Amino acid sequence: MSKALKKVNYTRMNGKDRKKQILRVARHVFAEDNYYGATIAKIAKAADVTEPTIYLYFKNKRDLFMAVAEDSAAFQLAAMKQTVGDVDDLKQAYLNLFNEYRKFITKTPESEKVLEMARIINDPEIKAIPRKFNTDVHNTVTEQIKKGMDRGLIRDDVDPRVLARILMGVVGAMRTMLQVESDEDVDLLFKEAVELLEKANLKD
Repeated sequence: MSKALKKVNYTRMNGKDRKKQILRVARHVFAEDNYYGATIAKIAKAADVTEPTIYLYFKNKRDLFMAVAEDSAAFQLAAMKQTVGDVDDLKQAYLNLFNEYRKFITKTPESEKVLEMARIINDPEIKAIPRKFNTDVHNTVTEQIKKGMDRGLIRDDVDPRVLARILMGVVGAMRTMLQVESDEDVDLLFKEAVELLEKANLKD
């Protein structure tokens, strides 16, 4: 592995903390070796525990990967909800959302890699995790738009779910540009895109 993980003495850990630590180490191994290259043996060695210890908490590699993906999705969703939850200014809310995605990609790249991995693994149950995450994000954004409509900030002759999809599409496009390290000014492009949507959807 290119990055050394800090060894942890598990003898004084309770079960809950031990499980969290295994998840953290597994996230690192999956991000580095991908789903197919990672093994329980590699994860156990990186976590400085025995393989039977991992099997106390997870049935197999698939079960462990699903737990890591679910944990990554929950972490990002909670951060996103906190970012846009009570912001009246539509433009500011989605600038905040973009900045949160930027932080997720740059500060927690292993979680981002795991979710991207889950989207392409040929396993319906694994694919369901990022799909549910996208649905949860869409519902959260939709509710925020509805609040804006109720407050008279956003025009009410548009479907809030459609508008949420458009806004998520803009954020997704900007996220892709960040991932591929585009030469374009991503911040400026996102700001201009949000301003255009704001002009089209805010009440006069």
